[in-house]
Amino acid sequence: MSPKPPEPLKPDPSNYGLTAAQVEKTDRLELYCNWAGCITGLPIASIVIYRIAPYVISKEGGTGLFGVGFGVILASVSLSIGFFYILFSLLGLISERWIAPRFSKRYTAIKKYELDMEEYERLSAERAKLVTAFQERERQEEWETRRKERELSEEQLRRKASFWLVLDGYEFERQVAKVFELHGFIAKVTRGSGDEGVDIVLLKGGQKGVVQCKAHGKAVSPGTIRDMYGAMHHFKANYAVVVSSNGFTGGSKTFASDKPVILLDVSDLIAIQDGQRTLDERIANLLDP
Repeated sequence: MSPKPPEPLKPDPSNYGLTAAQVEKTDRLELYCNWAGCITGLPIASIVIYRIAPYVISKEGGTGLFGVGFGVILASVSLSIGFFYILFSLLGLISERWIAPRFSKRYTAIKKYELDMEEYERLSAERAKLVTAFQERERQEEWETRRKERELSEEQLRRKASFWLVLDGYEFERQVAKVFELHGFIAKVTRGSGDEGVDIVLLKGGQKGVVQCKAHGKAVSPGTIRDMYGAMHHFKANYAVVVSSNGFTGGSKTFASDKPVILLDVSDLIAIQDGQRTLDERIANLLDP
């Protein structure tokens, strides 16, 4: 993961020969420059309007301000305002760019400080985006680390009989599916009605299996095994697995002994995880006796 982006160095007014108070007066100084342009251009505008108005009134034959020439006067004034607005802006720009810097070194330092501050703000905004992305990656990595820790913790717990005996029905199914998945099976928990008692469907090596999980307080009876054997044919599966948290009765074991049905209790689940009894071997023995 790339390191967190460094924070840009904020310009310090003292490095420009300025104080904080002088920097705060920057807007006022620019206002003075703009007003210098306005003050220079205002007399010119007044003279032009003063000279044009009488000429327009007399030419149009008007009698005072209410004559025909009044409309022309308004048009002339409007055009003059537009023209002199541009002129004033130019004069203000000239004052800011050439007059103020020539007579004020402080003004030049302030403008340099402002440009550096704009660059600092731009870099800060870019860094904020990078920091946000960095923090998001950190959160994802932390979540992934915790997920792996939880899985490791679950794997260690699944090797203890006490872990299996306290699970409810759904959690028992989920943890059994995990054991199959760790051995390379695709294990799909059904969690639906009309499943003929099948809790998990297994796929591996072109073979299909069906699993029923029994997290009950007593041993599984032969009736459950018979039902599961029928469900195996209904699903057109190659084999069936019944997993019980409290073992099986003798009748259940007898019924399953000559059929493609595997019976697993808690000790079997633990042994499978320890590599003592592999599911692949047991399934192979059932399908190719």
